[in-house]
Amino acid sequence: MSNVHRASKLITLVVTCLGTFMVLLDTTIIVTALPTIQSHLHTNLSDLQWAVDAFTLPFAALMLTGGTLGDRFGRKRLFLSGLVLFLLGSAFCGFAPALGWLLFGRVV
Repeated sequence: MSNVHRASKLITLVVTCLGTFMVLLDTTIIVTALPTIQSHLHTNLSDLQWAVDAFTLPFAALMLTGGTLGDRFGRKRLFLSGLVLFLLGSAFCGFAPALGWLLFGRVV
């Protein structure tokens, strides 16, 4: 086994683990921030539930679709596209002035 091949596998593993970490971090952050979101955006309990579900539902629905699209268009291209969308959605969430913007960012 060559060092280049081993390094390539290691980089792939690290990047994949970082992507998974970002998803877990996003889920943890929203649960931790729920009281702050409720006080700053003046929401009720059902709105907070939508803030959690707005990420979970599209993520679950696109899991199998993402695998198929990755096979068709390339896994690296799809991973990078998903990463860019994730960052844009996080930016929307960070600057959300109202609940609707927060939900839009969570769906993205």
